[in-house]
Amino acid sequence: MSTLPGTIVGDIEWFEQRVGAWAENPIGIGLTAGQVTEITTETTQARTAYDAAQAAKTAAKNATVTQNTQVSEMRSLGGQLITVIRAFAQTQPDPNAVYTLASVPPKQEPTSVPPVTPTDIDFDLTNNGEISLKWKGSTTGGTVFSISRSVQTEPGQPFGPFEQIGLTGTRAFIDGTIPSCTIAAQYTVRAYKGAFPPAASKITTVRFVPSGNGDTTQLRVAA
Repeated sequence: MSTLPGTIVGDIEWFEQRVGAWAENPIGIGLTAGQVTEITTETTQARTAYDAAQAAKTAAKNATVTQNTQVSEMRSLGGQLITVIRAFAQTQPDPNAVYTLASVPPKQEPTSVPPVTPTDIDFDLTNNGEISLKWKGSTTGGTVFSISRSVQTEPGQPFGPFEQIGLTGTRAFIDGTIPSCTIAAQYTVRAYKGAFPPAASKITTVRFVPSGNGDTTQLRVAA
């Protein structure tokens, strides 16, 4: 059986527990003062090296955690931006020009199935006075949705032209850019997928009416 424990920290501690006593009477144990001084120095240096190695391991572990967190956040945001770029490309006359400019490849379609027409557009008024839109449809195969809005600002006047207000890869969208003078808004959602023509939903109209006390707003769907 070996006298020393056989582990790094065990061996260091073994000598740390003895070199002090050895130094008090080296001749009594058959050693010279020089030998005891040398083993004391080696033990001290071994402890210093061990502590430095442990600190380096801890720093490396912390650095790895930070690295993995940052890479995860980069991938998450980057994936969202790539989705937006592809969604924007599909709304342009020449999608390939956008892909080339962004150096992003078109999404490979797993199947040759056209986009599903969005239906059942529903809405709600948020606490911030924004319109929360939701609809039914499919997001498979890289489908993205383009949301367009037309507003009416005076009773009896026609609605203005439809303008695209956002793109999303989910079946929900928050409209936070409603003009303050709006009394009604019309929404339509178009589903884009690959080279297929977009599939447009029916128009949904949202009317803003006083709640009765003159200082709050409610919503109702046009008849």
